[in-house]
Amino acid sequence: MAFGESAFIMGASLTAINVAFIVITAVAARTIGLGVAEINILGGPTLISFHFGGTKIAVKSLPIGSGLTFREHGATREDRNSASEPARYLEDLNSWQRILLALSAPIGFFLIALPLVGSSIGHHNATALPDIYLGAIKPTTTGVELLQRYVDAWHLAPLMALGILAAKYSVYLLVPTAGSPGFIATATLLKSAFGYEPPGDFNLLVAIPLFLPPLIVLGGWSLATFFFLYPLLDAAV
Repeated sequence: MAFGESAFIMGASLTAINVAFIVITAVAARTIGLGVAEINILGGPTLISFHFGGTKIAVKSLPIGSGLTFREHGATREDRNSASEPARYLEDLNSWQRILLALSAPIGFFLIALPLVGSSIGHHNATALPDIYLGAIKPTTTGVELLQRYVDAWHLAPLMALGILAAKYSVYLLVPTAGSPGFIATATLLKSAFGYEPPGDFNLLVAIPLFLPPLIVLGGWSLATFFFLYPLLDAAV
């Protein structure tokens, strides 16, 4: 299998997932009237940036790390004046609106996956976390094997392969690690019900477990991708 083809499949898949995350979250924010100050599509060095309807949009070069920044009361005068119409601020949302906003991406990815994978979605959801974390912890074996299986699935049916990825990503987003939708929803619920506001109510040492899982996933899958693609590149050269 050609190096370029495999690299394209993985890059296109990650880009599609990142763009879908932005679209789902932006639509959810728009639905509740929340202003979006900035959208970063992908990560790494910026390729192009522009303003659209009061929102700064930056398109970057690496298929990881897309995100949105919502309007807050502390926004600069320039940010406020750039808005084309009045919009609600993040602080204006009640607890349930914040929770629904946070869960919009996991729910959206599930709804995307459902018609693409059909009745097998339960299997893909159930195996999501074992696949994601075992692949990251064992990048040279399990990780490489899972990447090969994904590329093979893409060759058979690209949309179904994307559906499998979306099904697994919807579950991963629910894991309450630092900054994840699952963490935001859980933290908001705890604050609303008990007045408990993590991470402000515990020290950094206790918070470390929240930061480790996403770092392990990012590092592990970066290694798995290298060990999967390098032999193909070596063979091509």
